Amino acid sequence: MADLCVLADVRAWLSKAVADTDDDAELTRLCAAVSEDIRQRTGQDITQATYTLTFDGHGNSMLSLPHSPVTAVTSVTIDGAVVSPSTGWGINGWVIDTRNNAIRLRGSVFNAGIQNVVIVFTAGWATVPKDVNDLAIRTVAHRYAQKRWIGQNQRSVDSDVTTFDTSPWPKEASSILSAYTRTAVG
Repeated sequence: MADLCVLADVRAWLSKAVADTDDDAELTRLCAAVSEDIRQRTGQDITQATYTLTFDGHGNSMLSLPHSPVTAVTSVTIDGAVVSPSTGWGINGWVIDTRNNAIRLRGSVFNAGIQNVVIVFTAGWATVPKDVNDLAIRTVAHRYAQKRWIGQNQRSVDSDVTTFDTSPWPKEASSILSAYTRTAVG
């Protein structure tokens, strides 16, 4: 899986804070760590990938997929039989239900069974969404800056008090990531 931000973008963001390349290895490591943290927090890869997943059929015509957005379906197999895509309204087969991030069957159902449905599909964004990329860059910069005050919540010099943000995420992270967070498939 590709990182959600790259060193060059982080260096550009931190242009005045990082003049040389001494910390490039650390910033590259932070790019990978933040990318993984975003994937963990959202419950999905974000970047485009192809999946081959096996599901239990429940006797209904819709099966929700755990990764989004679904951009292509290569195959749908139920009880070992390949199901063709529907080529139009009223024609039996499968269709992608983008509103529900699911596969719908026209004219049949996903037969009830244990691990009897196999779907090969592509999901995710071909390019990292701009808001996620920006958040990843800011989070790397945020965590990089925190190394200067490890273990400190605030610092006092004379009557001036500086309070440090010790959160691992910038404040806007929750609102941005909520739009990409996978909901439970059931």
